[in-house]
Amino acid sequence: MFSVSEGATEVLNIQDEADLDKDAPQLFPVIQIAPTFSEQLQKVWFTDASSTREGKIWKYQAVALQVETKEQIITEGEGSAQVGELTPVWSVFQHEAQATSSVYIYTDSYSVFKGCTEWLKSWEQNE
Repeated sequence: MFSVSEGATEVLNIQDEADLDKDAPQLFPVIQIAPTFSEQLQKVWFTDASSTREGKIWKYQAVALQVETKEQIITEGEGSAQVGELTPVWSVFQHEAQATSSVYIYTDSYSVFKGCTEWLKSWEQNE
């Protein structure tokens, strides 16, 4: 249901088996690699963030922009640049949680991309 911008496709199980409704049809793997951006795609989000240090505290500002509607989800908080990059992606997940069609998320964050498309699988196995 959620797609991320580049890399090899992997099906990731990010829900416990007990949480899945066995009788419900499985529509799509939850996270897939997004196709190359095209204006014909619907439900496309671009995410980005920046951070700055104020004394000993890192603060970030993050945005998720829905391309079609120009809707913005803007968040600010305390945390590293990596936290800032992850925050708008999570905001899109929450915002589009009830979506019944694919949602495409494009990020410039290597850590967010690798975390969603590759590392998540090993993190699940290490739990």
